[in-house]
Amino acid sequence: VSIIKDLYNRDNTIRFYRPTYVPIYVKVSIAKKSGYTDDMTARVQQAITDYLNSLSIGEMLIFSVLNAVVMTVQPSLSNPVFAVTSITTGKTANPTGTADIAIAFNEVSQGILANVTVTAV
Repeated sequence: VSIIKDLYNRDNTIRFYRPTYVPIYVKVSIAKKSGYTDDMTARVQQAITDYLNSLSIGEMLIFSVLNAVVMTVQPSLSNPVFAVTSITTGKTANPTGTADIAIAFNEVSQGILANVTVTAV
């Protein structure tokens, strides 16, 4: 904590916080369609992990965006090779949430590949 004088000689308190990393857990279920390849499961997992790690400090995880992130793996949106059947998220293993996840001003979402489970049937 530092105190700095401003232009008008008033005290301004400056604080610095290192972010606390918040691991985010995601479970995705997808239904395979014609043209689906096994590498797509890993690509969905990587896309979600990359998205979580792209969020800024204090930025809320918007649940509905995850569906869009998963769909970026589709080779063609006009001829999909899989369908998303469910997505759940949470801050603990075995996530069950389907709502946005609040992240405090001094926290940042952390995507870890092992915390993203994709089941393709």
